[in-house]
Amino acid sequence: MLHSIFATDRQTEVYMLVYQDLKLEIFIDSEGEKGRFTHLCLEYDNPDEVSDHAHQLGYRR
Repeated sequence: MLHSIFATDRQTEVYMLVYQDLKLEIFIDSEGEKGRFTHLCLEYDNPDEVSDHAHQLGYRR
């Protein structure tokens, strides 16, 4: 899964923190700051509609 999102196969630790309806995933990369994965993921009830709108605004899928 990491490869499909970040295009890497490096060994990475993943921690998930859950508080009420909020879920936070933390990826720890042994390469440190130079291997940092900057990523924000949001979950929607209507992901296709949100994706289409973002694509129309110039964001890549």
